[in-house]
Amino acid sequence: MASGEGPLACPRCDAPVALGARRRLEVVQPADLLKCLRRMGDAAVADKAISLEVENAPDLTPLFVDRLQIEVVLRNLLANAVESLMTSGRSSGHLRVLVERHEHVRVLSELDAPIR
Repeated sequence: MASGEGPLACPRCDAPVALGARRRLEVVQPADLLKCLRRMGDAAVADKAISLEVENAPDLTPLFVDRLQIEVVLRNLLANAVESLMTSGRSSGHLRVLVERHEHVRVLSELDAPIR
């Protein structure tokens, strides 16, 4: 694996992320994270028969987080969901990311039809 590749690479610059690195907390707008999530998701499903849907509540408040770390978490969740779909034996699938106000971020991998 080349430098910068893998699940612990920075989604914006592909530089390796050091585990245990000093946290840099900042105010982040959810819309900015959702744009990043969409970009990472589109790249993750680009050559696969998987569709991606990102939904969010309209009244999301700003977050006080380490942006780089939360982007790595989101990237890993997407990679795990894609891998789950690919190893399920199905030829297609659907990933839906729901972001709700305050307490919930859910990443659901759906096989051909919504899981209810």
